[in-house]
Amino acid sequence: GKGTGVGAWALGAAVVPWTDVKGLSKSGRVANKKIAGGRVVSWSMTIPCGVTAGAMVQWAAVRNDSDRGYDAQWTITGAVQRRLTSALSLYGEGIVTALSAGISNWTGTIGGGALLRVTKSIELDYELQRGGNRRATDWPHVFRVNGGGGRGAQWHRNERAGTPGRSRP
Repeated sequence: GKGTGVGAWALGAAVVPWTDVKGLSKSGRVANKKIAGGRVVSWSMTIPCGVTAGAMVQWAAVRNDSDRGYDAQWTITGAVQRRLTSALSLYGEGIVTALSAGISNWTGTIGGGALLRVTKSIELDYELQRGGNRRATDWPHVFRVNGGGGRGAQWHRNERAGTPGRSRP
């Protein structure tokens, strides 16, 4: 994405295609033959007090529950992040996801977490989430290892069982 800086303000946006192919099983075969993919449009803005705010809209084609086709999945995410030190940041986010299979198939979560940069290109991410409806899991603890050296307007997590893609500035 391309960003513009105005004084201490910075703004960035990106459109990113993505594909998710499942990993290998213990036997060395593909664990399942499900492939998902879609488009992500993300936006982030840094304001003078060191807070980064961002939003993302994601469209994806994901395997349906009967495993006989694909459903369209829409996700909207919003987040704020505050850097406390050069290595530690705190964040909060909200995620809402809906499937083309029906309006009752939506999920929503809110959560908060911490990011700890351990090297220039490796970051540890811990988050505690709260489900917003019956389809969303209550109080899952999520731990991620992020790599690549920079978050920018890059947001992505894909969890077909509950909440989908996420990106945090």
